[in-house]
Amino acid sequence: MSLATSASGLALDQLVPRIYDAVDDARGLGAVVSDVAEWIGGAGTRAQLLVLDSGQVLGNHHCGLDPSRFEAYASHWMELDPRMAAARARPGSILTDTTDIDREAFERSAIFNDALLPDDNSYAMFGNFVLSDGSVLAQAFLRGARGGAFQPEDSERLRALLPHLRSAARLGQLVGQLQDAQQELLSALDVLPNAVALLDRNGRILSANQAAERLLREGGWCELGGLTAASAVEARELSAALGKAVLLAELARPGASLGLRPTPVKLSRPGRPALWLLLYPLRPRSSLRQGSRSARVLAVFHDPEARVRLDPRLLVKIHGLTPTEAELASSLAEGHTTSEFARVRGCSEQTARTHLKRVLEKTGTRRQAELVRNLLASATLHSLE
Repeated sequence: MSLATSASGLALDQLVPRIYDAVDDARGLGAVVSDVAEWIGGAGTRAQLLVLDSGQVLGNHHCGLDPSRFEAYASHWMELDPRMAAARARPGSILTDTTDIDREAFERSAIFNDALLPDDNSYAMFGNFVLSDGSVLAQAFLRGARGGAFQPEDSERLRALLPHLRSAARLGQLVGQLQDAQQELLSALDVLPNAVALLDRNGRILSANQAAERLLREGGWCELGGLTAASAVEARELSAALGKAVLLAELARPGASLGLRPTPVKLSRPGRPALWLLLYPLRPRSSLRQGSRSARVLAVFHDPEARVRLDPRLLVKIHGLTPTEAELASSLAEGHTTSEFARVRGCSEQTARTHLKRVLEKTGTRRQAELVRNLLASATLHSLE
């Protein structure tokens, strides 16, 4: 085999793009590891690519290997393997078990005869390569007795591919970290009582909390992945507000003021109260932009029909209310009156007013409006329950 083409005809300039494409694949390097193994060592070559950090396995990509057998090897044999010791002693080197360890002693060892030979893993080419963040890409290419020992030309083929494997492994880690950050961001947005969404510079919706997703599912607010409006007038106002927010987000220096508060944008709904939308520009160092790199605008919806449900059990815990008092407080926060509460509970209005008096005393408030404002201030805590 030449250093440009594998035995199956796969060219290096075809394999390299596949390696980088695998970064966006859910399988990571596992999507191309069989091609890598065949290109480096020919037919019958098996491969294992591990990404390690402080000894912990962050990624395990393999072909032609039984995962359960690897787990058994990792549990019982890895620390006894002289190849592992050689790789640790010479990081950044491409090693083989015929040139860089005592082959005769190795073939007499229990690890070779009990762990490797039964799976026909007679020969290996291996090495540990440090990535830019300090983690390690550990590689092992394996062949059976019929395939024979790895030769210098196999090492040359790995050396040609190594920079791309290292870059792809690191990019895969970064993509995973961004995905984790975005998931954490979505979890954080879900506890907000308001409907909120993150938009990119073109107004496309990157992520939305559950409240916003419910609004968007109603129809009429999202077209081709971006926000839209029912009328031409409202669509122009939405476009202008979005353009202003994006411009402020793009021009803002870290820590600089982003200027005036955004103007509310009206989104009409036939036969129902209109939605109102505020578009906030995100500063360059905003944690929302760190969690979603393309995010430029935070869209906050106000739905007059939305009701915040406060968990009576949490009101008992926070304010020391009785269960009945907590039910009344939750009902008032939803916009109901004491008369409506009394009717649902089957008690007199006088009893409901007595409960209200006790709730005011326990929460340190004097009027019903002040009580409701105090209760709604804790709405996010109720979303966490």
